[in-house]
Amino acid sequence: MRHVKIHFCLVTILLLFGAIDVSAELFAGSIFNDHMVLQHGKAIEVWGIADPGETVRVQFAGQEQTAVTDGNGYWAATLAPLEINRTGEDLTIVGTKKTIVRHDVVVGDVWLCSGQSNMEMSFAWGLMDGNRFQQEANHPLIRHLKLTKRKLNTPDRSLYIDREWQACTPASVQELSGVGYFFALELSKHLDIPIGLIDASWSGCRIEPFFAPGAVDAEPGLEYIKQEIAQCDTRTPEGKRRAADVMEQIKKWYDLAQQSTPADPHPGVPPHFPTLLDVSFRQPLTQYNAMIAPMTNFPIKGVIWYQGCSNNGDSDYVEKMRALINGWRRAWNDDLPFYYVQLASLGGPPPDPAGGEGFADMRRQQRQALSIPNTAMVVTIDIGQWNDIHPKNKYDVGKRLALAALNRTYGIPMADSGPNYRSMRIEGNRIRIFFDHTDGGLKVGTKDGINPVVFSSETKLNNFAIGDDQGNWAWAEAWIEGDSVVVSSSAIAAPTKVRFAHCACPPNFNFYNGAGLPAVPFCTDLP
Repeated sequence: MRHVKIHFCLVTILLLFGAIDVSAELFAGSIFNDHMVLQHGKAIEVWGIADPGETVRVQFAGQEQTAVTDGNGYWAATLAPLEINRTGEDLTIVGTKKTIVRHDVVVGDVWLCSGQSNMEMSFAWGLMDGNRFQQEANHPLIRHLKLTKRKLNTPDRSLYIDREWQACTPASVQELSGVGYFFALELSKHLDIPIGLIDASWSGCRIEPFFAPGAVDAEPGLEYIKQEIAQCDTRTPEGKRRAADVMEQIKKWYDLAQQSTPADPHPGVPPHFPTLLDVSFRQPLTQYNAMIAPMTNFPIKGVIWYQGCSNNGDSDYVEKMRALINGWRRAWNDDLPFYYVQLASLGGPPPDPAGGEGFADMRRQQRQALSIPNTAMVVTIDIGQWNDIHPKNKYDVGKRLALAALNRTYGIPMADSGPNYRSMRIEGNRIRIFFDHTDGGLKVGTKDGINPVVFSSETKLNNFAIGDDQGNWAWAEAWIEGDSVVVSSSAIAAPTKVRFAHCACPPNFNFYNGAGLPAVPFCTDLP
């Protein structure tokens, strides 16, 4: 496994944060602490700092691996792939002058949870049935690490993380991502292995700050973001020109400052070189640099992602998702499973059958992102709250993410998606729609809170619109007929297209499959 490059100021940084015991001269990366979960089946690099030339021994699970520090005092020892271990053991790091012991270390699967507020939303925010779930949250094999929010202009390759792993208890779960918790809870029910969650979420964030360096280079549609990044890099022509312009401004400012008098005061603060934090409102790379980069030499199983509200209105979210996912996969040197959440309903009733208002287009782009390999999307259109951008039902969100992981990553056959549009056939004045993921058949159902979907013998479906080539749209009659849905309207004589739930908040949502999973919103006339 590759080694992490250490900045020349690393020791100073660690001393400032109190992360090194200067009398001991041995330090282990602070992600390695009590109650942690190590990823099974992958080589684990354990790293830290000691005196240059010192021999360090790492002991765990019957292994002992040795490393010798380099000239900067950096050491890294690699444990061979580990078997799952539900019984906590000591991870021991032995130096010449000091021994470090980390207690209750288990081996299982580690998942990274990231995104914005709906991922960060914890029990402290008030989840649906949160009090009951919190009281029951005694799960010693679910461990979590909540990362502090930080932004940086360059990737942080230091060893410092200022939070510690915690075993899941009613007290510690208070700050844990609700989505992450219910995801881990469902996995543990089926797998009976330790599950580790690393929470790197940030309320209100856009997707661009989570881009890895170089992530936009392969996306021609994101050239404008590449240019923003280049302005802050003095190795690029753009960065050199920007730096030269700022230098001229600084010289002018300095000349004015030299001429200032009490009657003609100092001309304000000096100009400064642009950084990623102020070059644009997007602040590309900054959260990745501070929160994700330190993690990338720590093996994980996969990623769950819940984001999009802050990018609503973007027309290139698919390209941004591809840049995000491929950038993280390159950073980990791993084709990580990436499972994400489509935005829930929010807003008033649809004013126009053509739809498109609110989060509708963002949901369409999120569905389009399923073209990225090794991804899955969780639909939440049926559990949103029209007046709350933070739906309180995180139980179903986490559980549905877990279904995708169990089916696709762990190979346990189960339905993990509701009906998803496959094709259509025009039949005179009506259109017949065919679907993938019809597990258990197409169903009419209702969802109440976290309770399972209740099916009905009815066949009539809500939230379908039908249109023609002249741009006319009308609300449609839609009904289940075998393994398809038939859509028609007396107002559209020659229909050519159908839209389903393509609006801010589809009222009376009732379209499911037999597995109780909601149908995916779709437009037959849009990508």
